[in-house]
Amino acid sequence: MKTYNNVEVVIPLYNGEKYIPLILKEFADQRTVFSCKLHFVLTNTGDKSEEILKQSGVTYDVIEKKDFSHSLTRENAVLHSKADAVIFLTQDCRLVNSDVYQKLVMCLSEKVKFAYLRQVNSNKTVEKYSRRINYPNHSIIKDKTSIEKMGINAFFASDACSVVDVEYFKSIHGYDGLNLPTSEDMYYAYKVIQSGKKVMYCADSFVDHTHKFTLHQLYQRYYLVGEFFALCPQFKKYHANNSGLRLASKIALMAIKEFNIGVLFAFVPNMLARYLGKKNGEREGRKSKQKAIV
Repeated sequence: MKTYNNVEVVIPLYNGEKYIPLILKEFADQRTVFSCKLHFVLTNTGDKSEEILKQSGVTYDVIEKKDFSHSLTRENAVLHSKADAVIFLTQDCRLVNSDVYQKLVMCLSEKVKFAYLRQVNSNKTVEKYSRRINYPNHSIIKDKTSIEKMGINAFFASDACSVVDVEYFKSIHGYDGLNLPTSEDMYYAYKVIQSGKKVMYCADSFVDHTHKFTLHQLYQRYYLVGEFFALCPQFKKYHANNSGLRLASKIALMAIKEFNIGVLFAFVPNMLARYLGKKNGEREGRKSKQKAIV
């Protein structure tokens, strides 16, 4: 049975000066049976993040804005890691419990090579409900047999709080050196499952993913999702089970039930931003791909 004695927590930072003290405190509060260290990857934006990191004495690298990549930045961190497992964590995920790292790493095994944690959103926004749907309160293990029932959702994952087996990540070449605009977690989950291993969604602990999106930010986020699908046509053959419509209807019903007026007013613009962003991103992604081929 494989053991994970050394774990590295990789956290990309962007204008993250307000998050660093919270991250350090939450890291100190974690209780684990393995050795654990922090590794920040700081995008240089000119704020005070590096000054705070220097004073804290933690390990960090600095990259320029033009060099940041959702996939390559994480891939580079894992390829250079000497740990047994690497936890990915985003700066705006708050660790609600002291067992987050422990529960996440415990998911890994000879069969499970990638795991991601339950997320909640405490803001009274659409995100609160979408996370309640996408991150249920029961754990799920996904492999090739899950595809027929779940379709493309079998590959759903989130690097907001996840863990990879470093040796296995290296053996299947991570994200294949691709500069993915987003959804590198989904790309990797696909690779793990197709290789015959398993991906686990862990609901035994959770993080509060605290971000709030403006409509413009939401549009941009789903634009990148659309670009991702244009770049990765291997996902086209997997049915989506009308997941977008089903998600929207569930969110609307939850908001009505809780009489969340803010969400009800924002619901239609929110769904339109998602839909239009993804469609436009996918269209432009196909155009860019065709130009590259020509």
